Amino acid sequence: VCKTAVDAMIPLYVHAPTSTNTNTNTNTTDNDNDSHTSALPSKRRRLENHSSANSSPVPPVAQLPISIVRAMAQKQEIARQAEIARKLEEKGISRKRSRKLNTRGNNCDWKLTYSNGMPRMADACCIAIGGGGFLSVSDYGNVNYHGIPYDVMEVIDRQHCKNIKYVSIGRDGNYYISKTNGRQFSSGPFEGSASRKVKSVTFGNSGTYYVKFTDGSSAWDGNIPDSLSDLLRDRVRVDYLWLSETSSYYPYDCACIVGYNDGMRWSEGDVPAYLEDAVEKYSHKRITQVLADEDSCSFFIRYS
Repeated sequence: VCKTAVDAMIPLYVHAPTSTNTNTNTNTTDNDNDSHTSALPSKRRRLENHSSANSSPVPPVAQLPISIVRAMAQKQEIARQAEIARKLEEKGISRKRSRKLNTRGNNCDWKLTYSNGMPRMADACCIAIGGGGFLSVSDYGNVNYHGIPYDVMEVIDRQHCKNIKYVSIGRDGNYYISKTNGRQFSSGPFEGSASRKVKSVTFGNSGTYYVKFTDGSSAWDGNIPDSLSDLLRDRVRVDYLWLSETSSYYPYDCACIVGYNDGMRWSEGDVPAYLEDAVEKYSHKRITQVLADEDSCSFFIRYS
């Protein structure tokens, strides 16, 4: 009875001795120590089992109320649908950009002055060359230029280089600029159109110009060769057209080079050799744009 009472008074967290006792003890004391050390772990286990029984673990989904289960399922489904929509949007943007590049030409060749620092030409929705310089407008609205005529640079800077859509630069102060909001700036024989959207403008000598509209129609004036006028009146689909601003074809007509109907090409007059060679180089491709500045012997060709 006395031994049981002593056992009950021993603290719960008394550790068993870890080293061998060198003192000589009686058999009774050894037996008591053995009983204490063997009893402590069992008491601790009983206490831990009791505490774990009283704790409240998170119940499984099957034991949650049906309203909470439905809310969790709806949240997971909303997240899944949002991820699917994001991936589809990225895929759609990629496809849209690919179609845009294929339409306007996803490859370029050029010889321009001070163009070492220019961004990727394929990312440019508009390229203009003239006055010995160049200007590019990227798909993201960034405008880069160098060496362009002062009056063109002044218009671009007044617009803070923002929302520029299309630029064409000619000689003798001729230019045409349009913005994404429809506003137009021009100087020279072509003053813009209030009723039709302009796609491209090409300037020639002595007030000559050719303009193509987004609806496929076109207009021209000045020293256009009769043979070119006859070709344009046949309502061919013009892929590109370049007019010389310095060279003339007897008596005053502009030298020109035109591509139409996906691969057909026709030229007349004194076309610069470097430009004719560059166009011939890509004659097996679909050329969509030809630009040249005869003063600086610069050119730009877009094809796909």
